[in-house]
Amino acid sequence: MHLNPNTLFVTGGAGFIGSALIRLLLQERDVAVINIDKLTYAGSLTSLQTVAAHPRHIFVRQDIGNCAAIDALLRQYRPRAIVHLAAESHVDRSIDRPAAFIDTNIIGTYTLLEAARDYWSRLPESEQNRFRFHHVSTDEVFGSLHDADSRFNENSPHAPNNPYSASKAASNHLVRAGIRDVLPIATPQKMLRFQNLLGDGSSFGISLNYAVQAQPQGIAQAFLIGESFIGSDSVCLILGDNLFHGKGLNEQLNQAVNQSHSATIFAHQVLTLKFSIYNKLLT
Repeated sequence: MHLNPNTLFVTGGAGFIGSALIRLLLQERDVAVINIDKLTYAGSLTSLQTVAAHPRHIFVRQDIGNCAAIDALLRQYRPRAIVHLAAESHVDRSIDRPAAFIDTNIIGTYTLLEAARDYWSRLPESEQNRFRFHHVSTDEVFGSLHDADSRFNENSPHAPNNPYSASKAASNHLVRAGIRDVLPIATPQKMLRFQNLLGDGSSFGISLNYAVQAQPQGIAQAFLIGESFIGSDSVCLILGDNLFHGKGLNEQLNQAVNQSHSATIFAHQVLTLKFSIYNKLLT
């Protein structure tokens, strides 16, 4: 299989930013754009009216979480790059209906990554170096600025304050870590909800394992639960709205234990949300 150097995939191309990008690409670059969009509330073909009949624009109504469909599109069009913009957005919607954000922003991104990795692995080595996966995020992942004169940058720590930004932060880490397996950790009461929603991940084209945390005893216990799962691989460990990724957790824990005159702190900022009996956000 050989990639087509003049073909790009754009996911979420019927959205506000995606449609603007596609119009610009068709105007200023000699490329064919395969526009993949599920056409949810955030997508509209109206924004693409000026390029609807353009010979280098192909619109495909599809869910990025449909692994078989994405794989078929990659085989058919063989792009040299994927620009990933598709996402559930809007903070208010994420508070009312967070499941859709988990499904699209985390599981969908994972599925797209797996399809892209499989496609990349079948390319000749010389072309593998040319293929790119561009993941587009949001400044929401950095949380809130406490100083009016300060600015976020790409090195700012992730500190999401709502399900939308948390799901986008999770997708950022998935892309960064090159995830192959995902381990959700939950209490027994919540575990059934995750399993009913996601199953074993096969319907999404991913691999999901589960670990039970008897009581919500925090991040330290989550590290211990995920220790054998992480091993020496690049992985993603999710505990509620906390997400960890990396390599060599065993070594880090051992080093921390063996430090007799100092301490190692594993920390992640968490925002506590309070709701009324009517599920309205209080703080």
